[in-house]
Amino acid sequence: MSNQDPDLWEEFDKLKPTVPDRIAGYPGGEPVGFGFRTGVRSAKVALAFAVYALALGTTLVLTGVVVFIAQQQWLLLGLMILIEALFVYGFIRLAAPGAQPPRIRLGALRIAAGPIRCNTSSMPAPQAEFAENAIHEPPRAQFEAFIDDHRNMLNACLDGLTEEQARRSLVASRTTLLGLVKHAIMVEKVWFDEAITCRSRAEIGIPATPDESFILTDQDTIASVRQAHREACEAARQATSSLTLDDVLRGNRRGPLPLRWVYLHVLRELAQHCGHADILREQILNP
Repeated sequence: MSNQDPDLWEEFDKLKPTVPDRIAGYPGGEPVGFGFRTGVRSAKVALAFAVYALALGTTLVLTGVVVFIAQQQWLLLGLMILIEALFVYGFIRLAAPGAQPPRIRLGALRIAAGPIRCNTSSMPAPQAEFAENAIHEPPRAQFEAFIDDHRNMLNACLDGLTEEQARRSLVASRTTLLGLVKHAIMVEKVWFDEAITCRSRAEIGIPATPDESFILTDQDTIASVRQAHREACEAARQATSSLTLDDVLRGNRRGPLPLRWVYLHVLRELAQHCGHADILREQILNP
């Protein structure tokens, strides 16, 4: 048996995480403050260390206070009070991770765990949250679920608005809430009609450029545009129903593209437009 005492920190480092890492290399989420490798116990370790440091420091300070009061060393007494304030500040900083929700690093994006507070003027949530029901589904079903969720969210941006509000222009471009949904009709037909059938945009009956698709006519109403958008989405579903993710669409101006890439591109574009619509809706309902 070795006469050398065991290294407690080495033993500490050998402890296994209490739960599997959610993000590789970041047990319990991204380390905050005392981010020890023990996962969910890191906050408890930080709090225990903070309590220990505060108790030890306060004991030393109180001892000094008693001595300096007896000796009438007022300057040193003030110094002891300052030191105690530093101990309290250090305690707050060390204990803070225990009160913070864990963070997860996703590339450059940081998502704080906990409930999300939504502004009441934001777009209504879609009635059917398809993506939540497709977690364990094959990749294609997941792609289509996310796309359908964003289709529904964009369509829902017109809920409860007047015709004037839906047409209200708040930016320098032609972008309006009604125009966004009308533009989404063109998006569906460009990617799931033109790209699949190789028909021209004139044959399909859509504008030649994206900018023109935001132009509203007197016949465009909330009801008519929403209905046309629903029909375009349903036609898109039908057009892709017999295709696989690896099938190549040859009618887009970029050249041949696999359906997988098209799905991702459409999802990105719809997500951007949902963000645009959310901001415009908030400005309209909370000027």
